[in-house]
Amino acid sequence: MFKNKLKTIVFTSLVVTTAIPFALSVLTNANNQKVILNNEQKNNKSKHKLVEILEADVIGNSTNKQTPKSLGVKRFDIIFKANNEIDLKSKLKIIANKYLKIKEEDLVFILGKYLKTISIAITNNQDYDAFKNALSLFAYDDNEVSSVYGFKSSYTYEDFVLKKKNNSGVRTTSNQEDKRHNVGSAFDLRPYANNDELFSLVGLTQSVRTKHFNDYIDSPLLKVGILEAEGVIDGWTTPFIWNNKYGNGARWRNEPFYNESWSNHANNVGEIIVGQKGINPTAKLWSVELNTEWNGMAGEMDFFLYWGVKIINNSWVFTDPANNKWMQKYNYYSKYVDELIQSNPEIINVFSAGNAFNGNKNEKPYKEIAGVQLSKNSIVVGAINHNYNQQKTDYSQIGNNINYVTAVTYGGNYNFSSWNTDETGFTGSGTSFSAPVITALSSMIVQRNKYYFDKGHDSIIMKSALISGSKKPNYTNEIYTAETGFGIPQFYSVDSAVKNLQYFKKADSNFSRRIKVYLHQNENIRANISWLVNLSDDKNVVDFDMKVYDPNNRLITSSIEGERNTETVELKADRSGYYEFEIYRYDKNNIKRDVAFTYVKK
Repeated sequence: MFKNKLKTIVFTSLVVTTAIPFALSVLTNANNQKVILNNEQKNNKSKHKLVEILEADVIGNSTNKQTPKSLGVKRFDIIFKANNEIDLKSKLKIIANKYLKIKEEDLVFILGKYLKTISIAITNNQDYDAFKNALSLFAYDDNEVSSVYGFKSSYTYEDFVLKKKNNSGVRTTSNQEDKRHNVGSAFDLRPYANNDELFSLVGLTQSVRTKHFNDYIDSPLLKVGILEAEGVIDGWTTPFIWNNKYGNGARWRNEPFYNESWSNHANNVGEIIVGQKGINPTAKLWSVELNTEWNGMAGEMDFFLYWGVKIINNSWVFTDPANNKWMQKYNYYSKYVDELIQSNPEIINVFSAGNAFNGNKNEKPYKEIAGVQLSKNSIVVGAINHNYNQQKTDYSQIGNNINYVTAVTYGGNYNFSSWNTDETGFTGSGTSFSAPVITALSSMIVQRNKYYFDKGHDSIIMKSALISGSKKPNYTNEIYTAETGFGIPQFYSVDSAVKNLQYFKKADSNFSRRIKVYLHQNENIRANISWLVNLSDDKNVVDFDMKVYDPNNRLITSSIEGERNTETVELKADRSGYYEFEIYRYDKNNIKRDVAFTYVKK
């Protein structure tokens, strides 16, 4: 068990990660200058981490109108561990009767429909500190609790109720017309107006995307979500004209309690994934604005899962890490995201790396990924230049010794449709637009490989396949660099990696396996293992390593990185024969963890 560490951090601002002109300008509250407090408070009754978070409003600027938004109401989020069947109703009853000593009907709460979370709001007539002490004790007594997060916000549940809308329901942009199979309607095929050259970098040529469209337009529906810092798509505008008239639809949240508005940035991100200048219009799109529900990101993730969305694009960052030192470390935002994914491992969560390498309009320069981008269970995507060397762009943030960039693709310039006409529209660049390319590619891979993804956790299968199926940028011979991660995914290579999947469930501290792969002389291979993490004190609780032996059982290469939840090897066979890939647990913890192994011959 870990000693209780009650830490206080502050919310900071959110911005989208496109370059100008699409970046949100952000005003930073003076409170944002606080850094994480390092003092530890010991509690004799609790050895479980209870994280307390203070607030600062999110202030975005869209079309010159500032819109402050709270990061949820004053509340507690209780996250339960993965791989357990949790009866949340029973847990809530125990919390109310035994620990809070109040009637269950006196609580304002949300039980996750799919997330293993309970969110309990603190109303005006309830004592936040009393709830904190009681829930800390509950977390200590219940071994199924992963963490408890206290959001000490000035925005109350009563404030939230006052914003309730009278209208309800989910608005869809799809109708039931049967004109579904016209490729020319689904895609903008005009050479000067589409993004074929940019998409071709990852193997998504026009012919590949057209074939996928024809193969999967009538297949079981796959749903992709975009979570945006400000606004949702306007599905009745030109980017989604095919989706509107003939396709599977582009939806956005339009229910009671939500004040979401249209966003051009959301339209751009959504268009790359499913729109007429995009990649995979056979998928259905769900668009949600961040932090509009009272239990914050847990609510957004639960909303997605309720509607069957398991691939989620995040083209946003916390702003100004140079002045918020706590964001430069593995922090409670990144840990919060990691725990949500660990508890719900079918989520494939994609983050853009951020554009602050040289600093943006309202930021000082900060070169490395920070904030939520330090989530190790997510896929982090950077941007490279559209030239021969394929080096990173001058704005794309880089990996560090805390977390890594998973993959890269072109940062731009991407063509986008104008809102109300079929003219060429406008262009844009940024990691906001490299991320949805990988999100769309991932959606196609999942559609093609249901059998293999059913073998285990989608999150680690997809990450492992992306890395195995990537190639090195032209400027480097390194398997991994902080600037460009593990390289540029190649669609058919990623698909091949999934089909070569070896999946191991609940590997304990004694786990060791050898996998034989036959290689011809001079044949190249890249292989990867990936797993989910739950971190404590900035260290991996679980650490797998990988070694490779030639046909004579001689060790020829290995990957033993201690700080990553992924290991990658690459080699060229000097003779024909069976090469053995040894996967084993390096740590001696008694925690069991699934691990995915994929490889690609090249």
